[in-house]
Order: sequence, then structure tokens, then C-alpha cells
Amino acid sequence: MQVYFDGKIFKAARKRRKLSQILLVERADTTERYLRELENGRMDNPSAAMLYRLSVVLEIPMEEFMSETEETE
Repeated sequence: MQVYFDGKIFKAARKRRKLSQILLVERADTTERYLRELENGRMDNPSAAMLYRLSVVLEIPMEEFMSETEETE
């Protein structure tokens, strides 16, 4: 099993919290471009430090931003 960051799950979590991208960017000390790339799946390997900051702002465990896949041999 492999675990990976899922931008769709992350975006849905942000929207559930009714937090705009701009406000999240300000609170998590990142850039709008970085956040857009995360949410649109163009950045699939964010640092643990960034995931932690985002999860703190959203008040959601960072594990909730992850999905699992079966390993292929």
C-alpha cells in the first residue's frame, strides 16, 4: 500500500471550513500558486512541514489529506 497527498480531498476540506484560498495562504504562510497547485493535483508531494501548517490552520489532521493505493508488482 502506498499513501499519497490528494489535492481533491484537501480542497474539499478547505471548502468545508469555508476558508478562501487567500485567507489560507496568509495563515499558512505560503503562496497562492503553491496552494492552487496542491488543490489541482499538480504538486503531489508537499513537505511534511507544509502539510502540518495547512492542517493546523484548517484544524484537521494532515492524515485526512491522504489517499491510499495498492502497490503494483
